[in-house]
Amino acid sequence: MKIELTPQEVALLEAEKIPFRQNGDYAEDEALELLERVREAEVAYSQGTDEATERRYRQYSELGNRLFDMIPE
Repeated sequence: MKIELTPQEVALLEAEKIPFRQNGDYAEDEALELLERVREAEVAYSQGTDEATERRYRQYSELGNRLFDMIPE
């Protein structure tokens, strides 16, 4: 499957050193692993109390939701 992300979403992955192949096909298990890494970043930022950390939490949450929607059931 193709996973198409915006440049901002790719930058979020790069900020957490989460590998991503922009033009590559992903097997279902690879896509699930990518989703898991994004959810881990989301959880890490969920503990913050300052505005910047809360913003990062929301960004990773939205990215995780988009990835989840792209993965076939």
